[in-house]
Amino acid sequence: MKILVINSLYPPYHRGGAEVVVQTLTNSLKKEHEMHVLTLQPWKGFSSMRTSSQIEDSVTVHRFFSLNIFSFINIERHSFSIRLIWHILDAINIHSYFVTRDLIRRIKPDLVLSHNVKGIGYTILRAIQCSNVRTIHTVHDVQMIEPSGLIMWGNDQVLNKPSLIQWLTIVGSRWLAGSPKKVIFPSRFLKELYGKYGFFKQSEKVIFPNPVADDFLITSEKVKQLHAPCHFLILGQVGEHKGIRVAIEALQMAPNLACRLSIVGDGALVNYVKEQTKKDPRIEYLGRLDRDQVRKTLSETDYVIVPSLCYENSPMAIYESMAMGTPVIAARIGGVAELVDDGVNGYIVTPGSIQELADALQKAANNSIEYTNLSKAARKKVEASAVSVYREKLLTNKT
Repeated sequence: MKILVINSLYPPYHRGGAEVVVQTLTNSLKKEHEMHVLTLQPWKGFSSMRTSSQIEDSVTVHRFFSLNIFSFINIERHSFSIRLIWHILDAINIHSYFVTRDLIRRIKPDLVLSHNVKGIGYTILRAIQCSNVRTIHTVHDVQMIEPSGLIMWGNDQVLNKPSLIQWLTIVGSRWLAGSPKKVIFPSRFLKELYGKYGFFKQSEKVIFPNPVADDFLITSEKVKQLHAPCHFLILGQVGEHKGIRVAIEALQMAPNLACRLSIVGDGALVNYVKEQTKKDPRIEYLGRLDRDQVRKTLSETDYVIVPSLCYENSPMAIYESMAMGTPVIAARIGGVAELVDDGVNGYIVTPGSIQELADALQKAANNSIEYTNLSKAARKKVEASAVSVYREKLLTNKT
């Protein structure tokens, strides 16, 4: 079968869990199918507005610059006012519509798997529907409801009473998204939120937990033991919305706790993190790691901390941690509570509560008796999320 995968970013460009899902699924599907990927590239002159195609690791990748005032690849470098103009142009991007339509006509895929289209342009969802090809769309975040893609704890009126800009976003993106044959939501939280605002009315809507690469799933016989000192890890975007400050301040509330906190990733708070490493020798910043390095680090970690202040969908950091038998300490927000069962495969705290997180860190670091059970339960929670299982459900319509 010939399959076209569409996502704003694809290696070497990366921003979050959606890219991990897309890469994991594509690498699995390419073993049996002819795989194509449509994604973005940076501005390289006017020629970059046309698709350039090349084979990358047995996958034909089609890259183009989506006509706008700057590329989605470096959106974080720009001010709010400039980004607002960018979002408007992204929503009405006729250039991306024709690029997508023409590519589908040219390669004639049997199936289109669309993922994050912010940055390519929501018009491509219309282009796909006009092509009449079978389509499965996966929703990874709240960008069709909140343009920034972030709904913050304590500033979450959009969940019940959207602002004018949010309503305009909802109405416009709902029309553009239409009703693909099937829509996948990795969390119940996200499915209910989009259902509340009338998205995908004619689509089959299912919840599929995110796929985990098979090489992340440790064997069920492998038993992890708690290290002394305890090793904590934060993995992902190093930004305010991810609760980095909360985690560091919680650690500082327990100055006598023997532990190590490693932070992996990149983002706006990197300089802040580096400053904290100078003040507290228990903190280390490892920067960005490749997939093999992430897997190795997770295998050596006792707990992964996910202290998010934004409403999460279904974080890949949690899936991959649990797949390695690593329990998770997480904020109770969005779809996180669907994955982390307090006291069973990790610990749950109130978002933004420095005291609760500090207490959880101390409890976790001193819970050597129950640690093995937490580790086994974490592995069991996600064992059905192996990409081989996910792929079969995706292609055989099993729900």
